[in-house]
Amino acid sequence: MHSTKYILWQEHGRWCGYLKDHPEHVEQGKSFEELQSKLRRLQRDLSSQGQDSTTQEREQYADRPAEIPYPMPHRTKTNVHLEKIFLSILANLG
Repeated sequence: MHSTKYILWQEHGRWCGYLKDHPEHVEQGKSFEELQSKLRRLQRDLSSQGQDSTTQEREQYADRPAEIPYPMPHRTKTNVHLEKIFLSILANLG
């Protein structure tokens, strides 16, 4: 079974998150459970689209620089370091 990783955080009393492989699709929920439900639905929708649409999307945005889809909140020093690594990985994808 394939496991999916999620990036989650709380901001202004709301839960936010996205699928690790799809940072361009940020979801929000009033509760942790609502966010989990939305992310599961997103995972199911993206999985059903198949590889063809993913390939087309990559080609469409191949010439664009990597962008953060949503302003990231402040984190602890350890997470700030991880965020820098994540941003450098995103920048190298393009």
